[in-house]
Amino acid sequence: MNVYSTAIFLALCGGIVKAQTASGKFISANSIQVEINGMGDHFIPVSLSYERIFHQTNKFAFFAKAGATYQPIGQFTQTAATLEAGMVSQAERHHWEMGLFAMIQDKEINNKETRFVSPQNNGHISLRLGYRYQRPHKGWVARTGVLIPFIYGTNSDIVVPGRQSKIRNVFFPWPAISIGRAF
Repeated sequence: MNVYSTAIFLALCGGIVKAQTASGKFISANSIQVEINGMGDHFIPVSLSYERIFHQTNKFAFFAKAGATYQPIGQFTQTAATLEAGMVSQAERHHWEMGLFAMIQDKEINNKETRFVSPQNNGHISLRLGYRYQRPHKGWVARTGVLIPFIYGTNSDIVVPGRQSKIRNVFFPWPAISIGRAF
């Protein structure tokens, strides 16, 4: 009984390892990207991200991406963490992609007249749809697409100067463009 269990286990493990190494076209599974995405109140966030393709099949490659942004703009200082998970079609150079994108923001609003600093924490979770140009080997990665936010959290007690209303752009597509290098 033990010999049969071991043989079945090894056969399954061998099939899984073979599926992960033999299928898929992406040989360069890592990339560093600079991305412009979303619509801020006064600027478009720019982030630096690391992406890893962690699993491939004959038709799709699955990736995870993490990044950060820091930008002082006028009275605002914004830091944010970005996370993304998704899948890319397997082709030679031109790919379609979709995934979930999350940005967790931390803004500080400084009122110079009263010397009052108020934190504002918000973020969003968005569906990402787009196009990717990437060769299977080392080279450039270019992505363009849209983010469609469906969850948008904000601290509604704080009114940002210049904002006319508290209504957020939920379900309104935002541009997303990134360029990077695969290695």
